[in-house]
Amino acid sequence: EKNLEKVKQNPTLSLYQTLESFGRKPISCEEILIVDSPTHEESDLLKMPENVPVARITRKTFDASSKLVEYCLLTSRTDLYQFVYRFTL
Repeated sequence: EKNLEKVKQNPTLSLYQTLESFGRKPISCEEILIVDSPTHEESDLLKMPENVPVARITRKTFDASSKLVEYCLLTSRTDLYQFVYRFTL
């Protein structure tokens, strides 16, 4: 509860620092990205021009014991964002 009060007072706090304060240290992330046509509701909420696809991202973050510590569903306009991914081969 104390940590949530800190977030309310300072919404720029890092999500990962907050997770660490709960004893959950995220070390890996998996994302699924699907590009698709927006729904009418998404077009209205995102104030999008016609014919602009959205990127739907499902993000899962895990700690060292492979336990899920974060699950996010994100929707982004593809005309405003650049998605950068990096991984080791």
